[in-house]
Amino acid sequence: MDIHVNEPLATRKPGDMIYTKDSHMYIIIEDKGESYPFLLVCLQTFTVIQNYDSLPTWQELEEDIAEEIEAIYKQEDARLSVS
Repeated sequence: MDIHVNEPLATRKPGDMIYTKDSHMYIIIEDKGESYPFLLVCLQTFTVIQNYDSLPTWQELEEDIAEEIEAIYKQEDARLSVS
């Protein structure tokens, strides 16, 4: 999978992608209407890692994925291609 992104973010919102120092990618998605509408999804395995009732903090994300975050990117500045 090739991933092309622009500058990293300091803030988070649904659709933002999390890149770890171990080169893993995750995305935060929102399932409106649910009790825990924010989901952290691994882009390598397409599995839900954790559900949240509000947007997770940087620390919560690192605890749940057990990796150090390198950067968070806006979905508008990324392009995914599976090969």
